[in-house]
Amino acid sequence: MNKDFDIFYKEQLQPVLDDLETTRKEIHSKIIRYALYSIVFYVLGFYFSSLVDKDHGWYAVLAFFTFFTAIALPGYNISIGLGRFKKVKHIYKNKILVKLLLFLYDNVEFLSRQKFSRKVMNNSGILDNTLSHKFDVVEGEDYVKCIIGNTTIQFAEMYVVHSDVIFSKTLFQGIFISAKFNKLLKHKTLVLSRRKLTNTRKFRLKLQSFFNDGYIISLENSKFNELFVVYGEDEIETRYVLSSSLMEKLIAYQEKLNKDIAFSFVENRMYAAIYTNKNHFEPSISKPLNDKTQIVQHFELYKMLTDMVLDLDLKLRLWDKLE
Repeated sequence: MNKDFDIFYKEQLQPVLDDLETTRKEIHSKIIRYALYSIVFYVLGFYFSSLVDKDHGWYAVLAFFTFFTAIALPGYNISIGLGRFKKVKHIYKNKILVKLLLFLYDNVEFLSRQKFSRKVMNNSGILDNTLSHKFDVVEGEDYVKCIIGNTTIQFAEMYVVHSDVIFSKTLFQGIFISAKFNKLLKHKTLVLSRRKLTNTRKFRLKLQSFFNDGYIISLENSKFNELFVVYGEDEIETRYVLSSSLMEKLIAYQEKLNKDIAFSFVENRMYAAIYTNKNHFEPSISKPLNDKTQIVQHFELYKMLTDMVLDLDLKLRLWDKLE
């Protein structure tokens, strides 16, 4: 972290975070307190239940009301506490995260309840299945759009499930990125995570390759080939896009994130999928909100997401000069 960020954090973020942390601690302690009350009432309920016999039937009534109290009283107060924390999360996202994004970029749009459309997810070619069934689920949040130079970058946390009446399968959960460039590619290139590639998808790609509708391409970087399966409609263009320097960068990003990632290059867009079960931008009720480490993690993740895109943008600009 640089000195400018430290000043920005102290002046712009810390006062808001300290206020939010005061509220979080109050809500958290109240939830813990009522959870303990619930345990006490349950113990009493079981105790009264053990005393029920023919001569002491009224213990059953007492046990019933004790169990009812164990559920109702804590449940009511905990639900109120969680409702208050929803407001804390709203302030955290719409003030803290927006300020952080504005520190990084000049032109920013943040919509906490926005997501990518089904059309965008299908167009990327990254998913195992096309989302065409009415039961398919496409959910998302924490959508960000920023413009850096001539590059428009969008990303959001997404949850995508392919479903029919009987079966369902999670196709993707994690951070999804879409970036628009000025360079128009003529052919589609897919860089798929080898660990996330299903046998069905692998068979379909081989079938397409057999009918000359694209190629499964082995590149000169053996480590890259271990991590990714590359499919391209045009081998020459794919090899140019995936230069040795870009392959090294993609390997480095995967290692730094320690997550499976996939990419695609379609027309004038790059798509990227980072597979993760973690909700990266959601504050936790059990962790301090004014912990600077958490903000630094947000900062580094946002910066890494945009750096990935800008590295490719520079590559495509150099390609323009060579053509």
